[in-house]
This record gives sequence, structure tokens and C-alpha cells, in this order.
Amino acid sequence: MSRKKTILVIEDDIQYGELLKDALVHFGYDVMLAYSATGGMDIIRQEKLDLIISDINMPGINGFQLAERLLKMFLDIPLILITGLDDLKLIKRALAVGVSDYLVKPIKLDELPVVLEKGFERRRLESKKLQDNKAEILLKALKALMRALDAKDHYTCGHSQRVAALAMLMAEVL
Repeated sequence: MSRKKTILVIEDDIQYGELLKDALVHFGYDVMLAYSATGGMDIIRQEKLDLIISDINMPGINGFQLAERLLKMFLDIPLILITGLDDLKLIKRALAVGVSDYLVKPIKLDELPVVLEKGFERRRLESKKLQDNKAEILLKALKALMRALDAKDHYTCGHSQRVAALAMLMAEVL
């Protein structure tokens, strides 16, 4: 059984934050709510989150500053920024700092699950890409070690590669 996804909403407008929280709970998510970026950072440090939704225009740390901090600390958490301003410059800036999406208030609540799932899918693909990169680096390191071993002793030259090939064949059979 898979666990519910946990979303943090950071919104300085208490009523709008509660509205978003209620909608997300209705869609089946666990939701945490912070009324400032500082409060949101406290939650982020303590909880395992799947996605963050943050307002841009907040007192103190704004949404862009929050995005820059989060993306340095937690590269794999999708971040969606929201604002009441439908400004192309803001949208470009948001995407430039690496956010998953940008929504303009008032948010169409019936479209919210699609936007969230897109964020979750982006996170899944980035995690898979990271795993694939790690596997490729490990494979290259192993091949370099095998070549170094073979170069050290000409008597065993190619032995490591033959053993690796046989191990792969046995793994396929099993």
C-alpha cells in the first residue's frame, strides 16, 4: 500500500492557504501549511515532503528567494510558485530558478491535481536519471579497475572481463 503524498503549502494569506489546504486534502493528499517562508523552512527541515506550493509575494523571504534556497538544499522536491500577478517576466524568472510550475491566482482547483501529478512525475524522472547516472559512473569505475588489474599482470590479461561476462550470463539464466 503506497503512502499518501505530503504537500507543504506556504501562503501568507491565511484564508487562501486554508482554501488550498482543504482542496488538496479533498484530492487525497496530506497537507502541511505554513504562513511564511521561514515557517515553511522549519517544516522542510523536519518533514519528508513530496511537493511544495509557495506564494511568491510574501513578507520577509519571497517565493523566489525561497525557491533558490530550496533548490540548493533539496533538488528532488518539486516546487510550484503561485501569485496573483499574471506577468510574463515573473513566469520566466520562476522557470529560470528551476521551479516545476507557476500558477496564477485564483487557481482553478479542478486543474490542480494535473499540475501536481506533473510535478511528481518530474521528480520521478529526475530521480531515475540520477540513478542511471550513478550506475553509469559505477560501471565506468569498475571497468577502469578491471583494466588496471589486467595491465598489472599479463598472465591474467582479459580474465576479469571473461569472469564479468560469465557472471552476466549466469545472472540472466537465474
